[in-house]
This record gives sequence, structure tokens and C-alpha cells, in this order.
Amino acid sequence: MIKVVLTIMDDVCLANGKDVNATHLLEVAKTYGKVTNFDDEVAGLKAEYQKSLDNVVAQNKALEAQNINAEELVWLNFIRERKAIETEGFVKQIDARDKVIEEVRADSQKRAEQLALFAEQLKEMAT
Repeated sequence: MIKVVLTIMDDVCLANGKDVNATHLLEVAKTYGKVTNFDDEVAGLKAEYQKSLDNVVAQNKALEAQNINAEELVWLNFIRERKAIETEGFVKQIDARDKVIEEVRADSQKRAEQLALFAEQLKEMAT
């Protein structure tokens, strides 16, 4: 995928006998991809970047509101890293146990089907 910017200039269009609104060119361009207004694209990007900036500013203000100094921030990050490591271990244990439970469930289902078949055979033999 490539992105390009095309600036349609009135004087160039007039000098070459082309439509100043480039109607035909834009219709052909739509067969290659999406055609949008430049100002709309830039406004969308600015809004996206502004949202990211606002989020960072909010995080900074939240830190300032907690009166956390640099040393406390180091400890807080250490605690979070340790908690993530511990949580990862628990998640692995839970996943392993879920796998065992699923295997037991499948085995039990297979045995139940075998017992039902055996009961059906006993019933046929009795009649």
C-alpha cells in the first residue's frame, strides 16, 4: 500500500486544458483506492495525535496529584514488574490446569459413550 498527496493546481490544469476540479481524475483514482479530502485527513491525524497527547498529560497530572517523587516511582515500577511476573506464573498454572480439565472432560465423555453403548448391547442381549 502506498499513500500519495496530489495537489491540483488551477494554473497547471488551465495550461494543459484540464478540468480545474479534476473530476475525471478523481473518479479514476477511486478505482485504485480511497480518495479523501486532504484537510479531512490532516484533521483526523491531528485529532488522533491530540488524543494521545491528552492521555499523556492526564497521566502526568495523575502522577503529580499523587505526589510521587522519582524514588517512589522507581519502587512503584518495580512492584508492578514483580506483580506482572507473578501473575504470568499464575496464568500459566491456570492454563495448564484448564488443559488437564479439558482432557479429563473428553476422556469422561468417551467413557460415558462407551458405557451407553455397552448398556445398549446388554439390553439387546436380554431381549
